[in-house]
Amino acid sequence: MKKNILLLLCLAFGVNLFSQVTITPNPVIVSNVMPNDVEGIAHSLAKNTLPQVRTYRWDRSVVQMTEGWTVAVCDKNQCYLPTVASQEFVLGPNEEGTMDVHVYPNGIAGMAIIEVVVTDVNNANNTVTGLYYFNALPTGVNEAIWESIDVYPNPSNGIFTVSENNAASRVLIFDLTGKLLRQFDYAADQWYDIRDLQRGAYLVKLIDRQGAEMINRLVNKM
Repeated sequence: MKKNILLLLCLAFGVNLFSQVTITPNPVIVSNVMPNDVEGIAHSLAKNTLPQVRTYRWDRSVVQMTEGWTVAVCDKNQCYLPTVASQEFVLGPNEEGTMDVHVYPNGIAGMAIIEVVVTDVNNANNTVTGLYYFNALPTGVNEAIWESIDVYPNPSNGIFTVSENNAASRVLIFDLTGKLLRQFDYAADQWYDIRDLQRGAYLVKLIDRQGAEMINRLVNKM
């Protein structure tokens, strides 16, 4: 019964149980991409789990996206223009490489669901599908529960907590340029200390046990 449930979950999220290339985290969920943001970025890694060098090709497709938004992919080699929807790249034995998706709101409020399929050029059975959600959630995820998660007190003197959630795993602190400053293991009723950081605004990201981003919250340090 457990094996059947695992198989159904893998199929639902585009995971190939027999693949020797992986994308992690998968799916990637990014919230709070605002109309005036330059871009929204979903970070992930493609990994060749084989002991040989392999050539892969990624193919990007739009499952759903607000009209006026554009999307582009960054792999281990470079970041491509939105007009580039497919590209080959090489991974060495057990090597990981960037497989990020960038969306550009262009001043428009909206959402996007993007699919990136990574396939071994010489073995079509060695393939994996990554799903990237921007201002959207996979079917079956309880958005109301996620949105109810809060960071408090806010403003804070540098010590804050996050409301209880059984799915949470880590708490990440970023500055407004996107630089990761602190990383904590999540626990109910735990308080997080950023008193050594300068006064200002910081982004708090909550990550679930599968590595997917749950929420973004802006916290102001007094």
